[in-house]
Amino acid sequence: MQNIIDISNALISPKALSFGREANELVKLGKACYLRGQNVAFSAVDLMSSNARKTIDIALLKELAKEHAKTDELETRLSVFAKPVVDFAGFDLSTPLIMGIVNFTPDSFSDGGDYNNLSDAVSRAISMVEAGAKIIDIGGESTRPGAAKVSVEEEIKRTIPLIAELANRGIKTSIDTRYALVMEEALKHGANVINDINALRDEGALEVASKYDVPVILMHMQGTPDNMQKNPHYDNVCAEVYAFLADRVKACKQAGIKRNNLCIDLGIGFGKNLEHNIELISNHGLFAEFGLPMLLGVSRKSYISHICGDVAPKERVAGSLASLIPAWDLGVDIVRVHDVKETMQAMQVWHKLRFA
Repeated sequence: MQNIIDISNALISPKALSFGREANELVKLGKACYLRGQNVAFSAVDLMSSNARKTIDIALLKELAKEHAKTDELETRLSVFAKPVVDFAGFDLSTPLIMGIVNFTPDSFSDGGDYNNLSDAVSRAISMVEAGAKIIDIGGESTRPGAAKVSVEEEIKRTIPLIAELANRGIKTSIDTRYALVMEEALKHGANVINDINALRDEGALEVASKYDVPVILMHMQGTPDNMQKNPHYDNVCAEVYAFLADRVKACKQAGIKRNNLCIDLGIGFGKNLEHNIELISNHGLFAEFGLPMLLGVSRKSYISHICGDVAPKERVAGSLASLIPAWDLGVDIVRVHDVKETMQAMQVWHKLRFA
């Protein structure tokens, strides 16, 4: 019990959410705290220590913090949860942003080969922007479990013409790569964001991000794509992912990367089994304490089949959308998706119902 009450050594995961007028009323009564602005509030939390977990009401939590002389520390932490994230890459995040996926590869798990020539890939990107995507994520290497490694030269050959063509059309892109050389070449040709599954751990990656002063998405991955799904293990998946991202944010700061250029991604499906994925998605709110934009990538991923039975990737749209609803509730700012039109419709309806 002492370990859980110790605010200094516990993660705070928002629970018991309320929205709109109800949220505002509960906050006024001191029974809830805001989550990323004034439209969502949480009236309970899961406190997670290294070896224990307990759900507790906000009012009782404040009383216990007072008893242990931690009121100021608790209020400071809750204030970070309450602060809205304003923008990322020049985009307003008052409503969730949609990132469209264009894999310029022959072997990606869901759409490999569908857009594997420049004309088709450009058309796909344009259709996604017309449907509501604000950023197009361009990848030249499949990172599905067990995928063959692609050379840096091949990755550059695949991605740069597409990035340059979209830049000429005024379409913002992110380069989905784990290699510093690919990042730099993409940025030279008009890419706006680095989206790195390896969280800038490649030699020179931190320096490239700092040099070009661009937004960066830092993702957690256990292992590498060729081995990450071979019996992934965590003692505490939320705590370990949190600690990894905190370390990478610190490394970025030390490299001179501006904090307002950072976004975090929990890496659903990257070195995680079904239970790990569900635990992270359902506790996504605890990562709001970073005070950074949060991206979620669940589109068409295999955990949906693990829940629903053997379903082909392109038949997982409904499961993908169902995964986004609780994530949006918990403050996810950006969603990376294959199905932009369907996601936009779901997001618009969710937003109207939640904040009516």
